[in-house]
This record gives sequence, structure tokens and C-alpha cells, in this order.
Amino acid sequence: MSITKNQRNEKVQAILKGAVKVLANKGYEGATIVDIAEASNVSRGVLHYYFKDKEDIATKALASSSTQMIQSSLQGLKGETPEEIANNVIDMHKKNIRETPDFYRFLFEISCLSRRSKKVYDEFIICQDKVIHAIKDWLQNACNENIIKIRAEKRESIAEILLYISDGIAFHLIDRPNKTNDTHMWNNFKEIIIDLLDK
Repeated sequence: MSITKNQRNEKVQAILKGAVKVLANKGYEGATIVDIAEASNVSRGVLHYYFKDKEDIATKALASSSTQMIQSSLQGLKGETPEEIANNVIDMHKKNIRETPDFYRFLFEISCLSRRSKKVYDEFIICQDKVIHAIKDWLQNACNENIIKIRAEKRESIAEILLYISDGIAFHLIDRPNKTNDTHMWNNFKEIIIDLLDK
């Protein structure tokens, strides 16, 4: 019996989702192909049919999950003033951390793995560049609509700073979930965002 394109895509997405969960919780070194197959509810043979090895799965899981997270995070980049934008960014960031903690554990694991694997490193940089480009495009649009004022030559570096601070906060909260409601931290982050959006 042949498999349809939709069924194939569903299997691949199930494997990538399972990989994120397993790698987030067991780490790259501790995770096995069997663990990923079980978490994905597929046989080891099916997993090997779609992916070459664990490194291939990790790389493709990074590309897939990053794309989904970009789409989710960009919803927070809205508002009519820098303060309103900052509040929305923080609300969306809190929501992402609360609802998808495995993504940030996985991202941290992949960040560490990228120092040992050129293939993972290359994909990690591609994913970071996609996020930076998406934020930069949003900054451009917000400037065009006179919502914020950022000189053109500063937009890329500001996009980078926003990404790095956001990821840094998420990585910090992986092991310190009790800090999620730390109002001082979020207020300071809000001030940084407002300051960055008025350059």
C-alpha cells in the first residue's frame, strides 16, 4: 500500500516533534534512535527511512521547530507604541516559555551540539539568521508606519540583540522556572526593548 504525501508529511512531523521532546529531556548524547522512534510512535525502520541518523534528525528538527517558533513569536511584535510593543513581546515570550518549554531546552542542547558538529552549526546559524531577518523586516515595517524610529543601519544589530536577550532569558528560565514571574526581570527587559525601539 502506497503512502500519500500528506501521510508522509505527518510521519516526518511526528518524528521531528518526538525528536525535540527526547533531545530536550535526554540531551543529544543521552538520546537514542529508539527513544525518538518511541516518542514519535513509529518503528525504528520508518525513522531510518526518512532520516539518515540522529544528527540528521536533530538538524531537521531544529529547522522545523524554529520556523514554527518564528511564526508564533512574530505575533507578539505588534502595537501602536514602543511600550505597547514591549508589553506584547513580553507576553508572547512568557506564553512561548510556558507552553513550549521543550523547544527552549532543545534549542539550548542544539546550541551546545553546534560546537561539535559542523552540520548542526550550519543549520543553527541559518535558523538564527532567519529569526534575525524576520525581526529586522518587522522593524522596517514598524518604522515605515511611524510606530518606532530606528535608523536603517541599526536595525539588524537591534534585531540580533532582541533575539539574544530573548533566548538568554528563556535559557535562564529552563532551570529556574520559579523566576518566570520575576517582575523586576521582565520590567528591566521591557525597558531594554523600549530603549532599543527608539534609536
